[in-house]
Amino acid sequence: MGQPTQDRRGTHECIGSGPPLLFVNALYQPRQTWEPIIARLSESYTCICFDLPNQNLVFHGATAQPDCDTPEAYEAAILQTIDACGFRPEQVIACGLSSGANHLRHLHHTGGVNFRGLVLLGLDPPSLSKFHLAFNIECQSVLEAAGVERYSGLINFWFFSQTWINTNAFAIRYIKRRYAALFEDGQSVKALLRAAVAAYRRPIPADRFRCPTALINGTRDALCPADAMRAYAAEIGAHFGLSEGAHSFPLENAEGAARAIHEALGMLENTETLPVQVSCADAAPLRPQAS
Repeated sequence: MGQPTQDRRGTHECIGSGPPLLFVNALYQPRQTWEPIIARLSESYTCICFDLPNQNLVFHGATAQPDCDTPEAYEAAILQTIDACGFRPEQVIACGLSSGANHLRHLHHTGGVNFRGLVLLGLDPPSLSKFHLAFNIECQSVLEAAGVERYSGLINFWFFSQTWINTNAFAIRYIKRRYAALFEDGQSVKALLRAAVAAYRRPIPADRFRCPTALINGTRDALCPADAMRAYAAEIGAHFGLSEGAHSFPLENAEGAARAIHEALGMLENTETLPVQVSCADAAPLRPQAS
């Protein structure tokens, strides 16, 4: 197995000390957006953040991979990252946002991957599967017709809360420009979105999770409403928590999200079915060098 990297321009980095805690990005999210949350958790956990294929290409100096457009390809990248850091999935608590949470659920249920625990943020419930498929198909149409910058401006009215946008007057303009830079050629974001549509065409198992699991939702999430998520958590026997914000609540409210994740981790640690912690001595964590 590989060792954690200190190269911040590599595809992953490990920060802190303690049992491994993996952060899996949402569809368009660069890994740097986890940093305010990691700063609050890295004293207790080895926090692993990374970029999936077609994400954060400007930062990596990489090119788009248009053929990497299936959810299975991105799920394979999650497992490759865990391996590259010197861990096994059963040693890792994995925390994913939106499509990242969806990938983790599929790996666990359909792929048979056993994690030490799961913290799933903004996960789509089975009761809204047709809505999410239709939403992502329409997103594809808007992207093709309007281009990256216009598309990013529109979708963020779904991802962020009215309150956050109302109090951050230049946020949408900034996000549009940032997305245009992150996905300059348009091919990478189209591949990511094709993978998302394919993921939402897959059935969602109704099974209970085999590892301790917590679902955390934004109080103002229009894509995954709290009531639907609370009912889903009850069906699968998962912990459920709320944090102020919309679907992208970790980005608009990092302090509240870190607090909710920390509370969820505490509940998972106290769940009787949690496997005994495996020693991480073979994968000593490294702090990143200054960029």
